[in-house]
Parts: sequence; C-alpha cells; structure tokens
Amino acid sequence: MRFVQNPQTAWRVLEGHAFVVPEGGAGVVELDEVGTFIWQLITSECSLDDVVEHICAEFEVEPDRAREDCVAFVRDLGGRGLLVIREDAL
Repeated sequence: MRFVQNPQTAWRVLEGHAFVVPEGGAGVVELDEVGTFIWQLITSECSLDDVVEHICAEFEVEPDRAREDCVAFVRDLGGRGLLVIREDAL
C-alpha cells in the first residue's frame, strides 16, 4: 500500500494538531498527535512500511500494533478523500 495526501486538500498544524479541509471545503478534520505525525510524513508518496518504521521510532509501540492502527487510519482518511491510496503497491 502506498499513499499520499490528496493535493486538493488544505491543511495547517496548530498546537500539535493538523486541521485538514477536504476538497470542496466540506468541513474540517482534526488529527491527533499521531495522526498529525503521519500526515506530515506523507507530503510525498510513501509506503505503509515507511510510515510504520517512523511511528515505531517516534512512539513506543510494537510494529504489529503500529501497522494495524496505521492501516485503519489511512483507510479512514482515504475514505474521506484526504489521501490518494494505491492498494496495488503492496
């Protein structure tokens, strides 16, 4: 799985939280500390493995848990149109 921020989104980080506006400006999505960390990592296309490696280095979490949580997070953001996901690039 490879993914990148949707270039049609707008975003800012304030007080450690990313606020992301989807294409079309329908609402604002606030990301927590870990979500903001991931969001800032994916300014260019990256792989799930890359993100999991960075999460494990930054936070005290086991790789399996980091992968599971990251997949759920990425799919949620993809479903909201905030990320472009390439499932075929596993």
